[in-house]
Order: sequence, then C-alpha cells, then structure tokens
Amino acid sequence: MPVSSQQLEVWLNSDENEHLEFKKAQDGFSTEELLKYCCALANEKGGVLILGISDKKPRQIIGSKAFQDLNKTKEQLSSLALRIEISEVIYQDKRVLVFEVPSRPLGVPRKVN
Repeated sequence: MPVSSQQLEVWLNSDENEHLEFKKAQDGFSTEELLKYCCALANEKGGVLILGISDKKPRQIIGSKAFQDLNKTKEQLSSLALRIEISEVIYQDKRVLVFEVPSRPLGVPRKVN
C-alpha cells in the first residue's frame, strides 16, 4: 500500500532507531548499501528506510534521484527473499523513497550475498 504524506510526517517527527533510518541519497544510493540496510532492518524485526531526507533533526526534505527504475530495484531486493514494499512519495515537491522492510522469519537471519 502506498505511503501517505501523513505517515511520512509521523516518521519525520520520530527519532532514528533500529526500525527507522533516513538517508539523504540526493544524487543516488548504491544497491549494495540498500541491500545492507534492508537486511539489517529485517534482522531487527523490520523497519523503514527513507531516502531523500536528511538524518539529522531538524530533518530537511532533499529529494532523491536514486533508484529511478523501481521494478529493477524490487528485483535486486528479491535476493533477500523478503517482500519489501517500495513507495515513491512526492513530498514538498520532492521525490522521497520509502522502503518498508518486514521482519525476517523467526530463526532465519538474513545476510547480503
């Protein structure tokens, strides 16, 4: 289900923790880094990675050019054997990407190959 602007605002006002990460990723973000963050979130019982927003408070909406082909990105993430939802949200006229990562199955830690 797509992420709403209201949900994004809730996350913007929350602190980063093992279930919520923000990255600027203004001009791009490596697939390897994306896999590592998604893997770490899955191993911590799931969470959200948001690209295009600064990680320090007060957070700034920067926008991101990363992962223009979301279908290709979903395919690359499939190596983790998790159903990771990706939402592209236009917030304050800027493109923000939200990766919703489920928890790994109990007793089956994930790792990047």
